[in-house]
Amino acid sequence: MLRQEAEAFFGAVRFFTRLPVPAWVGHSQEALDRAARYFPLVGILVGVLGGLTFLLAAFVLPVSLALLFSMAATLLVTGAFHEDGLADVADGLGGSYDRERALDIMKDSRIGAFGAMALVLALLAKLCLLALLGAHSLQAALAALVGGHVLGAGRGGWLHAVPLRERAGKQRGLSGERKAGGLLEELL
Repeated sequence: MLRQEAEAFFGAVRFFTRLPVPAWVGHSQEALDRAARYFPLVGILVGVLGGLTFLLAAFVLPVSLALLFSMAATLLVTGAFHEDGLADVADGLGGSYDRERALDIMKDSRIGAFGAMALVLALLAKLCLLALLGAHSLQAALAALVGGHVLGAGRGGWLHAVPLRERAGKQRGLSGERKAGGLLEELL
């Protein structure tokens, strides 16, 4: 029982980060589904690593630079997992109105203009908002750093908890024309 839980936890670590995991940890869709309950815990782990980087850097650097180092640390730890997805979605939605063509663009490993713009704007917005919080309170910036990673990873756990056929039914129900709330839900 304990080994199964450890395998599930390390599976979640493998999915969301580039941190090494033991060689005995298997990988399959079923294993990932079992790991989903640990996604928020991995978010805490990544957030704490980013928070520690921020606190250590804040001793010798201005808050904005300390936050930049923290963001770089979490991007390295996660392999820019979410940022890569954002760039793919921006390239696909910005590159074509045709559903099939947009999906093909999203599968392309190269980054396009829309993906680059989305990344620059998203990372600048994150830095500016965290710096604004940090100027007011270092604790508030730290809480946002950790909380953001917990929410980001926790959302993935929720998506895995919803049965696949239920998700497929919701997608079919949109019939090609996405409602704003449905699109927002999918992007989150």
